[in-house]
Amino acid sequence: MAGDVRSRILIVDDEAEITAILSDLFEGKYDCTTAGSAEQALKLLAGENYDLVVSDITMPGMSGLDMIPHVQSSWPNSVVVMISGMQTVESAIDALRLGAFDYVMKPFDLRQVEAVVKRALEHQELIVAKQRYEDHLEELVEQRTAELDQALNSLENAYRSTLKALTAALETRDLETHGHSERVVSYSMRLGREYGLDSERTKSLEFGSLLHDIGKIGVPDLILRKPAKLTSEEWVVMRQHPLHGQQILRGIEFLEGAAHCVQPPNA
Repeated sequence: MAGDVRSRILIVDDEAEITAILSDLFEGKYDCTTAGSAEQALKLLAGENYDLVVSDITMPGMSGLDMIPHVQSSWPNSVVVMISGMQTVESAIDALRLGAFDYVMKPFDLRQVEAVVKRALEHQELIVAKQRYEDHLEELVEQRTAELDQALNSLENAYRSTLKALTAALETRDLETHGHSERVVSYSMRLGREYGLDSERTKSLEFGSLLHDIGKIGVPDLILRKPAKLTSEEWVVMRQHPLHGQQILRGIEFLEGAAHCVQPPNA
C-alpha cells in the first residue's frame, strides 16, 4: 500500500499451526488478523475491512468456498486467496470460478505464499485505484454537468433579457401597446400551467408570447403610429405583421417552438 499504511490481511484456517506460520511469515510487513473458521471470519469482516483474505477451503462448518460470496458482498475491493490440500485441486479451481484471485497448495512453499500474497495485494491496489478513478470520473461528470446546466441557464436568461429588450424597443414605436407583450406573457404562462405543459413547451410559449408582435418591425411608422383611424388599405398592411414575425424568427433554432406562436391568421 502507498505511504505508511500497511495492507491488512485476514488469515482463516481451522489449523492453528497454519495461521501461526502465516502470521509469523507476514509479521512486520502486513497487519495480520487470524480466524479459526469461516463463521468467525465473517464476524470480523462485518466490522472491519481487509485488503486480502487468505483462507483454507476445507473447514468444519462453512467452507472457504461458501465464504467467498460473503466477502465479495461485504467488501467488493477485497481480494481472496484460497489454501487447498492436494486432494482438493478441483475445489481450488472452483474457488477461482467463484472469484478468488489465486490459490496455494498444501503443503506450501513459504516463498510461493509470499509471491502469491504480493501479487494479490498488487491486484487489490489496482482495484482500489480503478474504483477511485471511476469515483473521481463520476464526480467530474456530475460537476461538468452542473456547470453545463448553469451555463445553459445563464445563456437562456441572456436570451430572455435580449428578447425583452427587443420587445421593449419595439413598443417604443407603438406607445399605445406599452407593456402589452409582458401582459400577454403573464396570461400565456397562466394558461400553460393550467394545461400542464412541460418545461420545453412552456419556454416556447413564453418566448412566443413575448415575440408575438415582433413582426410590427416591418410595419411603416406612418401606419403603426398613425393617431387617426386606419384605412382599409392600411389595415391590410398592419395585419401582415404576423407574417413578418414568422419570417424574422424562421431559421433561429432556439426560437423554433416560439415561431408557432407567431403566425398569420388562419395559418
